[in-house]
Parts: sequence; structure tokens; C-alpha cells
Amino acid sequence: MTTSERRTTYREVLAHREFTAVLVAWSVSMLGNVMAHVALSFLVFSRSGSPLLAAISFSIGWVPHLFVGTLFAGLPDRVPARRLMVSADLLCAAFVGLMVVPGLPIPVLLLLVVLEGCVTPIFQAGRASTLPDLLPGDHYVVGKALLSLVAQSSQLVGYALGGALLAVVAPTTALLIDAASFVVSALVLRMGTREHAPVRSPATSLARDSLEGVRLIGRDRRLRALLLLSWLPPMLGVVPEAIAIPYSAAHGSGGSGAGLLFAAVAGGVILGELVVARLFRPATRLRAMGVLALAIFVPPLVFFARPPIIVAIVLFFLSGLGWSYGLAKSQLLLDALPLELRTRGLSMEQSGAMLTQGIGFVLAGAVAEVLKPHQVIAYGGLTGLVVTALVLAEVRATKPR
Repeated sequence: MTTSERRTTYREVLAHREFTAVLVAWSVSMLGNVMAHVALSFLVFSRSGSPLLAAISFSIGWVPHLFVGTLFAGLPDRVPARRLMVSADLLCAAFVGLMVVPGLPIPVLLLLVVLEGCVTPIFQAGRASTLPDLLPGDHYVVGKALLSLVAQSSQLVGYALGGALLAVVAPTTALLIDAASFVVSALVLRMGTREHAPVRSPATSLARDSLEGVRLIGRDRRLRALLLLSWLPPMLGVVPEAIAIPYSAAHGSGGSGAGLLFAAVAGGVILGELVVARLFRPATRLRAMGVLALAIFVPPLVFFARPPIIVAIVLFFLSGLGWSYGLAKSQLLLDALPLELRTRGLSMEQSGAMLTQGIGFVLAGAVAEVLKPHQVIAYGGLTGLVVTALVLAEVRATKPR
């Protein structure tokens, strides 16, 4: 049986002990961080009484991905991945720990959120650089799926736990739990992984090397198309989530309805990636990639009819299923990246995806100032269909290496 015909099992991927350590560390820190986002927003709102500041505290951590993800994309080529990830975890623990200082001004709290956001792309770059070495072949794709499942599951569980935790403890206690989760993550990585030497040791400065990588990748038509496929569908795919709260409010369902809408998207993503990663052969994933990417935007079209909240929950779930297109896209990108550009390319992919999703949230909110919530979701779906179809056509027009 050829590699393209054989399914990779989760057991085979988890047999790679170093990857299992990375997965466990990510699970712990991700869960703590999601809970802390809830606590921090509550803390900022209770001190300021401003919904805007509370929303900013929730999303401002995405901003550093724009410059840190670009200027530091080459860092894993200079620093061993384990050292990079452990250091990033400890820095995050320190920044979150400082947030619990009594009477800290709101601007200082927001600054600490930004500083933590600066460290996150560095951790992700270190993890991205080491995964292809830990997981050969199709194991890489299934391993990426497991990491994505952890992220989605952490959102489902973390937001619920964060809300429940705030009912019995102060927000500062939840933040301390988050700081502790980063320390635990650092310990797991330190004891569970080996020090891998960087693939290359550039002679130029870090910023110049990183920007040179951006230039070289940007000149390659196939890499450019695959990065757009990593960034644009997610940017438009988050529109329903960005409008979930006003849509729920317009239907009289309030916070409970919005929570179900958020959970429906995460549930769809989890199920979709479980099915595609576990049941689809690698070649089948590649053939299904375009259909899955377009499927993200078909359910939002139903919102032209302004469906009731129960139907909206089902539609959000169905839209989430299509996000599994990313498994095949990840393999195509890894195959297309030359070894000397691999670290910088994978770092750009992750940082760009985080940034574009943040942009998607902001754009959807801005459009919602002039259109009704159901119209924003529906037009977002229509735009997503057109843009994704154009990007897929560009990917197909380029030849694999």
C-alpha cells in the first residue's frame, strides 16, 4: 500500500513521544490561556465599566502577529526549538503573573496583554519548525490536526470553565492559574523533548534574514497561493463568529444563544478534522480540499433568509466542518517549501492566519454598523465563496515541486 493510500492513525502519531510532550504542553497552556481571556475581560470591565476596553483586552493580543511574526520568523533558524518554546512559556507566565498586581492601571494591563501577544508567535514559530522533524510524512498532517483539535476543544471547555470559575473566585485567581499553566507547559517541554539543532545558521541579522525569507516566499507563485489559501478563507470564515453576539441579541437569545453559536462552530471544526484526519487517505484529503474550503461559506448564504437561532446553530456547525480543508493545505505548503525556507514559511503561515482572523473580526464588526447581523453573515459567505474559489484556482494553476 502506497503512502498516498494508507491512513495514519492517531496512535501512530502519539507514539512519537516528543510530539506527545508538545501536545500535552500546548493543551495545558491553551486551556489556561482561554480561561484567562475570560477573566481578563471581566477584570477590565469591572475596573473600567467600558465594554470597548473589555473587547480590546480580549483581542489586542492578536496585533503583535503582524510585526513579530514577520521580523522574528527566522528565529528558530538560530535558536533550538525547545529552548525557544520553554523561554516563551516562561515569559508568558511572567507577563500574566504581573497582571494580578493590585490596582494596576488599565493601560498597563493592556500593555502586558500586548507583550504576551508578542511572545506567542515566537512559541508558535518554534513549534512549527520542529514538527516536520518530529513527524515524518503524513504523520505531520495528523499531528497538526491533533493540535487544532486541542485549540478548538480548549475554547469549548475553557470558556465554559472560565465563566464557571469566575462565579467562585476572583479574576486575579484565574489569571494566576493561567500563569501556572505556562510554567507546567515549560516543564513538560523541557523534560519531554530533546534539543534539536536549527536547520540552518544564517550569517545576516535576524530582521534581515526574516524579511529576506518573506521576499523569497512572496516571489514564488505557488507559495504565495498556498499562503493566501491559509489566510483568506479563515479571515472571511470567522464572520459568523464575529456577528454571533449581535445575531443572538437580535433574536432575543442573549448570551446563552451566542454561547451555543460559538460552541457550534468549534464542534463542527472538531468533528470535521476528526473525520478528515482519521478516515480520509492523504490523496482523498487533497482531492476534497477545494470542496471543503468552499463548504465553509455555503451555510452562511442561508442567512439571507434570517433563520431562527436554532437553525443558525446548525448552520454554524455545518460551516465549521469545512475548516478541515486546512489539513490538506498544510501538507501542500510543507511539500512546496524548500528546506532553507521551511521555518520562515511555516512561521508566516501561522502568524498570518492569526492576524487575518483578527482582521476578519474587525471588518465584520465594522460592516455590522451599517448592515443587519444576518446580512453581514450572508454577504460574508458570498464574498468567501468568490475569494476562496479564486485562490483555489491559483493553487491549481501552479505546479507542485
